[in-house]
Amino acid sequence: MVERLEGEADYQSLQQFLADSPWDHRHVIQAVVERVAPVVNAEAWVLDDTGFPKDGKHSPGVKRQYSGTLGKIGNCQIGVSLHAVSEHATLPLGWALYLPEDWCDDPVRRRKAKIPEHVGFQTKPELGVELIERARAFGIDRAPVLGDAAYGDSTRLRSALHAQGIEYVLSIKAETTIFQAGTVFAVPDRAPGSKGPAPSALRAEDEAICCSRGISTDHRSEEALTCQECRPTRPKSVSASRSTSPGCRRPTSLCLRARLQRASSPTSLPTDVS
Repeated sequence: MVERLEGEADYQSLQQFLADSPWDHRHVIQAVVERVAPVVNAEAWVLDDTGFPKDGKHSPGVKRQYSGTLGKIGNCQIGVSLHAVSEHATLPLGWALYLPEDWCDDPVRRRKAKIPEHVGFQTKPELGVELIERARAFGIDRAPVLGDAAYGDSTRLRSALHAQGIEYVLSIKAETTIFQAGTVFAVPDRAPGSKGPAPSALRAEDEAICCSRGISTDHRSEEALTCQECRPTRPKSVSASRSTSPGCRRPTSLCLRARLQRASSPTSLPTDVS
């Protein structure tokens, strides 16, 4: 960048501008996105996170944590990103640094790393929701949001997408609890003669869906779950974009594991209380 400026700035001044000057980078991101998006012609928005290996312990957010980049637990930073993608190009719509709770609760480390006081702990799905909401405000066409089970298992994220009318295709873990659409959740009454605190947790009036029971589906979404007899051979995660049933000992017509789950209407989708 210094070379492209042809002497109008040196490395130190440019570094100071990028790292310490109080300018809002989001305006630059929006300008770039709105200029490039028509060329990309995105078919989807991909929500994911990436690990950045680090050797020290002073970079903001760095700690020993799982990194998909490393394929294991290692010393790294984690960044959450949202990309517009097509068959021929990809465009970053936004990104955010994941700040672990121990970093948020350590004022000394925060001050040394120049982390603003208003920045608090947020889970990766919560960061993802913010990125999506910000991208919605850009002057570009929307696209369905894709993500793995780290995001698909977040009820809050899925609910936020529903509320904003955004289509999505998200993976869920095989053990994710699923209930039929329209299930009512309520705090149960205290049992007669029982002692101790009164119940406070919500419970479903209907049982969770199991593949040994028949359930209704429609053309826009189908539920996916593994029954008890199939769980010893279930895959680690259930993809929302492909339908397979390897290792299941029930007839395919009964086992509903790994079917397509496409979000387009809150009334047509199963919900969970995780």
